[in-house]
Amino acid sequence: MKSTLRSLAAAALAALLAGLTPQASRADQALAVTLLGNQLITVDTTTGDQALVGMLGPVGPFGLASYNQQVFTFDSAAHALRRLDPATGATLATVDVGIGPVAGQGGLAIGGNGVGYLTTALDPTSLAPANDLYRFDLTAGTSTLVAHTAVALQAIAFAPNGTLFGVGKLDDALYTVGADGSTNLVGGTGVMNGSLTGGLTFAPNGTLYATINDTLYTLNTTTGQATSVLSDPTTANAPFGGISGLAFVPEPSSVVLLGAGLVGLGLAARRRRGGRRAVAG
Repeated sequence: MKSTLRSLAAAALAALLAGLTPQASRADQALAVTLLGNQLITVDTTTGDQALVGMLGPVGPFGLASYNQQVFTFDSAAHALRRLDPATGATLATVDVGIGPVAGQGGLAIGGNGVGYLTTALDPTSLAPANDLYRFDLTAGTSTLVAHTAVALQAIAFAPNGTLFGVGKLDDALYTVGADGSTNLVGGTGVMNGSLTGGLTFAPNGTLYATINDTLYTLNTTTGQATSVLSDPTTANAPFGGISGLAFVPEPSSVVLLGAGLVGLGLAARRRRGGRRAVAG
């Protein structure tokens, strides 16, 4: 029996340790959506390389955000959030939070409590600049128009401490965004923004990443200064344009899974020993 348990433990340990390798590689990999191509892609934050995950269908995605180990985009055609399969791009669920027609690509961010924000640039009827900021509750399925921000924000993201950051659509600058829609300048990124779409996300380690002109940068949250991930961005395999959202999808730590597996084996061993003592008694 002991040898059987040892074999099971060894097999479980090997399987769980093997799972650490892909987990570690995923820590350097973000997901992104493209507005015109309606695609879900991966972006390697070390090399800048992009790869297709799958097609989203006629979505016109505004932003990308992760919440509770799930990934969401705003479907500008159906006026609803879509929960996406990060492995295929397929829609797993549609969540109506009460936001009506929108226009002018913006950003999406969801906090740890399920409360999020959506930014859009244009009035959907007149197509005049509007800079709408919506607040929504993912669980309650409700939303409200908070404000017309002073700056058009093309991408937004929550920092680990709950601060909402945004990148300007026209002025290539980094801002913090208040709950009332106020925007406070952090600083210019130093990048001439020639694209009206972009993505913004915090990595699990707290690094702020942005796609500007479909090139991947890290942003300094104190100064706003952008630094290209690559010294020569043209060397990256980046065939997808019009990135309109960027997100990391946190997953349960493989170390936690390893510990849980070993604890389970230990409990099983104790039950077996207890059963033998009962029979012996």
